[in-house]
Amino acid sequence: MKKRKKQIGFWVFLALFGVIFFWNGKETQAAEKKVMILQVQDQYQTRTFDVYADEYGDGYFTFSLEKEDIDVLKKNQKDQIQIRVTVVDSMIHTATLAYAPSLVLEGKESKYQEVSFEYQSGDEIRNGYFSYTLCPFEAGVSVDSLILSATSKGFHPSSGNSLPIRSMMTVQRDSYDGSTVSLRIRVNNQAGKYVFQKTYPNLSGSGSVSLNYKWSGKASKNNQAKAKAGAYVKSGTYQVEICLTYKGKGYVKTAVKRKKLVISKKAPAGKKGVAQAKKIPIFTGYANIDYMAEKMTQAAGVKSGMSQDQKVKKIYHYMTVKFKHTHYYEGGNFKVYYNLNKLKSGINSYKRQTDQKIRQGKLIYDYNAGYSTEYCMQRRIGVCDDHAQIFAILCKHVGVEAGVCSGYYKNRNGSLAGHAWNYAVINGNTYYYDVDIEIQNYKRGQGDYYWYKKTRAQANKTHKFM
Repeated sequence: MKKRKKQIGFWVFLALFGVIFFWNGKETQAAEKKVMILQVQDQYQTRTFDVYADEYGDGYFTFSLEKEDIDVLKKNQKDQIQIRVTVVDSMIHTATLAYAPSLVLEGKESKYQEVSFEYQSGDEIRNGYFSYTLCPFEAGVSVDSLILSATSKGFHPSSGNSLPIRSMMTVQRDSYDGSTVSLRIRVNNQAGKYVFQKTYPNLSGSGSVSLNYKWSGKASKNNQAKAKAGAYVKSGTYQVEICLTYKGKGYVKTAVKRKKLVISKKAPAGKKGVAQAKKIPIFTGYANIDYMAEKMTQAAGVKSGMSQDQKVKKIYHYMTVKFKHTHYYEGGNFKVYYNLNKLKSGINSYKRQTDQKIRQGKLIYDYNAGYSTEYCMQRRIGVCDDHAQIFAILCKHVGVEAGVCSGYYKNRNGSLAGHAWNYAVINGNTYYYDVDIEIQNYKRGQGDYYWYKKTRAQANKTHKFM
């Protein structure tokens, strides 16, 4: 009689036990893919379930065993349930395998008040016994935007000229799933054969990825179009192609985006090509920093119709008179000019606008900001590293190519001090700027713009580049 009660209890448990599938709120269809097999076993019975799911969709399915089920199954009699999972599709993942290899129910007062299966992005499931909540892991890649900074007449491959190729991409994967993500840049002719190719075979990380590549206009080695390697590509209509490929175990997904490129000798050559090329603002991608950068460039008096030189000069002067050279990490009572908590609504609205411009190809993110940047921008303080980082952010924010230089400052006594400063590209020419030294010496007999817009020869007199 006891054995019969156990059998009845187990079948009641199986009736209560459900593997429930959802796909955008609808039941899955017969054509769905089998991703695993669940085998439920106690001392008397074994039941096998085939588990299906839409191919890596955002639906989920659950299996749960609650307290009421435990009571019906147990009836105060000791029993053991094992749930064996056999993975059919390698793209199913789970958060962890640290749970006990078997589930032992010892009575009504069991510590197992609720037991569930759970699949999430995480370690790969291996065949074995465990218990969690199940859902398919969606892995893949996408190329969200592609921007070519050519002139209105196209691109003229020539000495001193280059074509910035910028792209925003998304990588969705688990860092530990053994997958690889590769990136390929190609310039294809009208026959679809590439004259130039650049590959990055194994990108790391997951999330948003930005590309900022400068093509010289020269053909690459062993190209499909059989153009002479190292020679400038001939005039014509081409396509720039960005290809992102995800490879997991038994799973491959590729995302491609292409854009037309006109190569013409009628376009400006050399540095004139760089000067007349379409200027694309580059934001950091961090909402708080980009919002403050917008407010600072406005306060500096930067206007869209200004030349690159005028924009940089406005930013340089603004930082010279508004920022202080302060070792913030030593502590202090610094004035906060931007209360980010109070500005949260405006920051969120600004973020939505910039995201829309990303989709329209009007700007790009580079996700490049130091850990102290936000703190220093709020208070308009910092040392050379901070000021150089902020100067570059403000310049790129208004469409001027800029970056940070590292090395040493040459003191008058001949000693060297570790230092950071900037470069900016104005009309195709690279100049150097040291806003931190300017801040320290402003109104001390040297005057404003003393360290503004130096040539490399001039910069070498006081700075040692590394």
